[in-house]
Amino acid sequence: MKSKIGCNPAVAERFQELFNYLRSKALVHKQKDLAKLIGATEANVSRLLSGDDRYTTKSMITRINHASGYPFNEDYLLRGEGTLLQGGVSTSKNFNGMDDIGRRISTLMDYIVGDEHGRNKRFADKVGVTEFVVSNWIRRNPGINVIRRIKEAIPEVSMPWLLSGEGDMLVETGSISPLREAYEFLRSMGIVRTQTDVAVKTGYNKSAVSHALHGTEGYVTNRFVATFNQAFGGLFNEAYLLRGEGTLLSNPESSVSERELREACEEEPSALGSRTLLHLPVIPTTLEAGIGRGILYERDDTQDLEDVYAAYASMPVSLDRETSHRYQLFCVRDDSMMDGTRHSLCIGDILLCREVLREDWTHGLIGRYPNVVVVTEEGVLLRRLTKHDRKQETISLHSLNRGDEDRIIALQDVKAFFYVERLIERHLSTW
Repeated sequence: MKSKIGCNPAVAERFQELFNYLRSKALVHKQKDLAKLIGATEANVSRLLSGDDRYTTKSMITRINHASGYPFNEDYLLRGEGTLLQGGVSTSKNFNGMDDIGRRISTLMDYIVGDEHGRNKRFADKVGVTEFVVSNWIRRNPGINVIRRIKEAIPEVSMPWLLSGEGDMLVETGSISPLREAYEFLRSMGIVRTQTDVAVKTGYNKSAVSHALHGTEGYVTNRFVATFNQAFGGLFNEAYLLRGEGTLLSNPESSVSERELREACEEEPSALGSRTLLHLPVIPTTLEAGIGRGILYERDDTQDLEDVYAAYASMPVSLDRETSHRYQLFCVRDDSMMDGTRHSLCIGDILLCREVLREDWTHGLIGRYPNVVVVTEEGVLLRRLTKHDRKQETISLHSLNRGDEDRIIALQDVKAFFYVERLIERHLSTW
């Protein structure tokens, strides 16, 4: 029996207050704007604003804070303690109006590129637009999309300051992140112009790229860094991008020309419209310690990615470019999911599986895909997911083969979690 979903009216009212505050700052207008801002679905934002306890979480508040630039107070939102903004900041200040944004953009331009002749052109090049567009931003009332574009190109600028004049023009970001340094190097070489170019090359969405380049915790992962580096021809030292160890470039003594570098980075997977053709390693589903290590989790940055892949067979698969980094191929290696019916997953079958990121596990793992792949230190399990106990933080896994016992696994022991989306190759000798 499914547990009843809890909705707290008081919490819903406080999250609605947050939403109205962002609206007053012209950061969002509708729920779909908030969804786009934080990288969630509109349905999930609707559940958030209705007080659904699956979505009114600390991690969701952190996402909103990172994306909006405002320090919303989780104690207030979740328990009604304190004020909406951290530090007791009043939320009653009148919005200064969009007509002042052009003046603040002009001030920012003076700081970033100087106030000498040609500053509009220099700022336009930095943001990735034309000089005419920048002139219009200053003269007219730019909208929220303009603010987002400026923030994407200049992460250190404060969105609250741009929108309403609140606080300081620049936020404390500490030293520039190694990934940001790599991005600026690519810009200086003419390989990319904006973060959108990085998103297209890597297959990640623009929000994830922006957070990673800004050094946001949870976004600078082994997988992101590997994908980023592969997209640009293995140019960078991944140990440096992850931990700041060594030098930025994998071969700092290289004398390759800018033209040769651009040509090398233009090599990318075969594209089919909005889809991309990738060669993925095929990981066996077997209880053998260490299976998938280096690809699915705990990647060794001293090891070449091709060397890691060489340990497994591979095959081409056509994927949507936007989400291709979330997919992995697995090969069935035991009879745990065979019951003699059409639901069986047989030895030799190749499965296309989509990863569920750890930060999304709290939202509930029971979904439209019943079969899952669970990666632990013990190996790779292919099973049917029957229960996700969010209070105990465990999952219950069922085998279709009556000879195998069901399992309960603590999520803290799970290294990676995948939904089985498609059977892409059937081993007919099994039938």
